[in-house]
Formats: sequence, C-alpha cells, structure tokens
Amino acid sequence: MTGDFNLPSMFWMDGQGVTRSSFEQNPLIQVLPNNFLYQTVTVPTRICLGQNPSTLDLVITNDPEKVIGTQTLSLIGSSNHMSVLSSIQLNSKPSKYTKQSFTNYKMMVEELIDANL
Repeated sequence: MTGDFNLPSMFWMDGQGVTRSSFEQNPLIQVLPNNFLYQTVTVPTRICLGQNPSTLDLVITNDPEKVIGTQTLSLIGSSNHMSVLSSIQLNSKPSKYTKQSFTNYKMMVEELIDANL
C-alpha cells in the first residue's frame, strides 16, 4: 500500500511508526505491527523551508524482504513532496501447462492393416 499518509509528527524506525510527542498517539502505530505490516521509506519525503523534514509518503508491505529498494527522487513541479520509487520482487509461478498428445488408435490400426495387405 502506498500513498501520502500526512503524518508529519511521526518518524519511522525499523518499519514501525513512532510519534515525536508522547502526548500524540496515532492508530497507525498499532495497526502496522498488529497486522504484521512494515513501512519501508526511511528518508524524508517532504521538505519545506522553516519546517522539519518529514516522511509523509509511505510504502507499507507485509513482506519487507520483497521491497528490494526504495528511494526518493527530486521534486516535481511545485510540489513539496519528493517522488518515491520502490522496486518490488515478484515471484511468478511456473506455468502449469502440460503438453498432451492424443493418438487416434483406430486410424493407426487401419493404416497398419492396409500396409500389410
């Protein structure tokens, strides 16, 4: 799952969210570990003058080992959010196609009989 979660008061350690203030709690802090989910963006994705950089744009997965690379790209246009690019390893299953051939035994017997005559 990816997107702008707009949680500027959270920072991320080892795939889990932590709030900057002990007074502020966010349900996402419990939702991720309770559902075996991890957040893979480790660098700030929003940078504004006069504000602390924050990681607002997240990539959440149930298998962090399949996210083999997450990086930020430069700002686009007038946006103050950096683009996030993730590489995800997908394992495709081998095709279950099995070649089958069918022989017309009746025709084969007739051809053998005709060949012996």
